[in-house]
Amino acid sequence: MPDFCNPYSFVPTPKRGHLDKGSFPGDYDPSKSEKGEDHSRYWKGCYTGIIPVKLKVRTPLFITKPNSGRPHENIPDHKVFDCHETIPPTALKGMLRSAYEIITNSRFGVFNKKQHQKRLGFRKAANGNPLIPARVILENGNWKVELFRGTKNEAGFANLADLNTAWLPVNYDNDGNCVTPLPVSGEMVHGVTLRLHKHTNNNKNIFNTWVVTDIPGYSLRKIKDNLEPLDQEKIVSGYVVVSGRTIGNKHDERFFFGDPQTIDIEKVKSAYEELIYDYQELHRDGNLPPGSKCRHGAHITEEERRKLRHGEFVYAKATETTVEALYPVQISRELYNVSPLDCIEESLLPPESLDNLSPGERLFGWVNQKGSGAWKGKIRISEPHWIGKRRSPVESFKEPVPLAILGAPKPAQVRFYLGDDQGNPQKGHQTKERAGYSNNKRLRGRKVYLHHKVVAGGENENYWQSPWQDRTTKNVEGMYQEYRQPGGNGERTKQNRSITGWMPRDTEFSFDIYVENLTPEELGALLTLLSFDNTKDLFRLGYAKPLGLGSVSLSLNLGDKEVLNVCENESLRQSYADLRKNSRGLSATARKRLMVRYKRCIAHAYGEESIAEGSENNSSESWRELDFLTDLISSDELQKEFASLWNQSLAEGEETFSMESFSENEILEELLSEGQKPLIQKAYEDDLKLMFQALENDGGWKKLPFIASFLTSLEGNEHPVHYPRKTNGRSGEIFEWFKENEKKSKLSLPEIGKPFSED
Repeated sequence: MPDFCNPYSFVPTPKRGHLDKGSFPGDYDPSKSEKGEDHSRYWKGCYTGIIPVKLKVRTPLFITKPNSGRPHENIPDHKVFDCHETIPPTALKGMLRSAYEIITNSRFGVFNKKQHQKRLGFRKAANGNPLIPARVILENGNWKVELFRGTKNEAGFANLADLNTAWLPVNYDNDGNCVTPLPVSGEMVHGVTLRLHKHTNNNKNIFNTWVVTDIPGYSLRKIKDNLEPLDQEKIVSGYVVVSGRTIGNKHDERFFFGDPQTIDIEKVKSAYEELIYDYQELHRDGNLPPGSKCRHGAHITEEERRKLRHGEFVYAKATETTVEALYPVQISRELYNVSPLDCIEESLLPPESLDNLSPGERLFGWVNQKGSGAWKGKIRISEPHWIGKRRSPVESFKEPVPLAILGAPKPAQVRFYLGDDQGNPQKGHQTKERAGYSNNKRLRGRKVYLHHKVVAGGENENYWQSPWQDRTTKNVEGMYQEYRQPGGNGERTKQNRSITGWMPRDTEFSFDIYVENLTPEELGALLTLLSFDNTKDLFRLGYAKPLGLGSVSLSLNLGDKEVLNVCENESLRQSYADLRKNSRGLSATARKRLMVRYKRCIAHAYGEESIAEGSENNSSESWRELDFLTDLISSDELQKEFASLWNQSLAEGEETFSMESFSENEILEELLSEGQKPLIQKAYEDDLKLMFQALENDGGWKKLPFIASFLTSLEGNEHPVHYPRKTNGRSGEIFEWFKENEKKSKLSLPEIGKPFSED
């Protein structure tokens, strides 16, 4: 297999149970007045203002225009969509919230407990113990099954192979439907003739089986040539069971017969219904391999099958006295022992009360999905403004471009979605059952889409040009056209979409983030997201992210200004109290200082290293080390005032400390000797030096696994990014790679940014 990166991967989610309640990384109720950050007023120590942001499109961006989906003029099942001419603020907020949740290791903003509490299934090996045919019956409110063991327990047949059903020869049409006239399924049929046959299959798979040779009043298909008739023959009663050609080489239906044995199934009924739910969720797109002449069974296509029904035909795993499990088909899926919900720590699940709001909910808002309770977020985003001279930011195509097929999430793919006990990639060469959901496994983390670095830069300028031209079979500058569906009959189907345009690279938008009562750590985390390298650390936005679309950069849009119009609330209070004073915004140094404060907090919570001494607390207390100054300033209020001026000067990065704003400056100037003034300046310069050292040292923040993984997803790497396939070119289907992987290496999804490799 060629080296490549999967389009999606996972950012690890460390456990949060150890975090202190009330701390920034931990959980608490922000509406309590003692926290000093609710919406009742501007709280001292919090920040309020406007953050201007510039967004630049680095790979083409497609935002679906509302109500634009329409059938293709020649292919009604295929939908065509137009690109929105702006970016909805909700889309920007969702992108920022997702990133913010990652860098603060917040609770999952979205996690459907009802859906994920259901166990998932895996396909059992075909060489397992044979299942017993059964028919469900409901008697006086009690659920039972009739087991049909055929001739399995009859004298003379004990040493033969699986004889608990008989083969029923039929013909199928091209869609896999049975076209041989047969009795109505579910009604008992009498006088059916069975004959024992030997199955040879080129002498590789020899066994004996019963075959239906006659049903009174019906004409059956000719029996297959590799079935050799034997002397044994029986006349029986039983049920015709037809499911259609559900596998490619299926040639017969089944006939259930034998003396029925009735056994209670109340204990396994819910597990069976859970299995049917898993089947239908796995196949909800209704897709079959291209060119397939098969059809999905009724247990997949009929939603009413999610509830067990009287008269339904199933297969049972049973002893002589007990039914241990029910299955819809002979070679069935099996449920794992636990559900995805059981493989995630409780402290990562969405909160169900105000007391358990994590950083993500406290900043962006929360609504209780299981009862009363809500918290209004501290952030809102303006309508983006397009920066451009064309009539529209959207580049229209000559003709609709069919995008490659995008698959739905498949958490049943345990080698991708499930990790070991720490959430790390599982070892290869494990069976599906061993690699599956169990109590000693954890989900891999938060799903993210990798930036397609190899096609984002100017060196691959032709990659995004003329997208309506089919270049999927051409290797252009080391890359195939991944975003487009290959031409031919499968170019436009109900499985993929076409788009009429997109926002091209270098399109720019500006928008404002309005913040209110943000704590220093909250503002520091938000500023961190807006201070990445905007040429290589790219966020993902819009549709078709797995195909490389939607990489965008974010940066502060300050223009010629150096100061950000976000103020500490005390500064706002003073400006309102005295109109002669202007509230002071945040300089570059002040912004960096807030980012350090956030990074310190996260590094301390999840890592062993700590940010260099002297970053925040030490600089705010250094003035107290000057004993002579403490003696001179005897008033607590004056000491606090002096400390505030000291820290404000540090935040602005001023090289010298000026005491001119100190209310008692004239008295202090008279008391200080000429030798003491340089000591004050030296202490200030030492504080300034320590602060800049702290800005350069993030204390291991970048080394935290979840931070390092997130940064990798933003930057991408030099490997091609696409869904798994067996060849370098666009030929071959995804399922073929998975089939081969399951037979051979049984590889798990590597750590984020690392490619699948032949090695």
